[in-house]
Amino acid sequence: MAEDRKKILIVDDSAAVRSAVALMLRSGQYDCLEAEDGEDALRVLDREKVDCVVSDLHMPKLNGLEFLRQMRMMAGYRFTPVLILTTDRVDENKAELRRAGATGVLSKPIQPEELASAVQRAIAARP
Repeated sequence: MAEDRKKILIVDDSAAVRSAVALMLRSGQYDCLEAEDGEDALRVLDREKVDCVVSDLHMPKLNGLEFLRQMRMMAGYRFTPVLILTTDRVDENKAELRRAGATGVLSKPIQPEELASAVQRAIAARP
């Protein structure tokens, strides 16, 4: 992976969704790592430094909300942007995700331009 390219961790229990999201982002300026659930994602974060996370909300083992909470407690990941992808339309869930530290909540299905733009804005806004 090129040093100047940003690393994005994609977390989703669906290999097809991970591949689609990675394809959307790799065509831009990003290198992508993948994890199949929140537990796997925490292991990736233990060994890799990433610039942004794009995570599904509903996953087995460790869902997106619990993953986000645990990630925010890890050294070096308090301010890393996290975008949550969900099919949920309930604003209460979105508010809870924001309180837990989500940078943004995006609805599935998502268009490539919308995802790339959200990732770019999230990385640019990082403190």
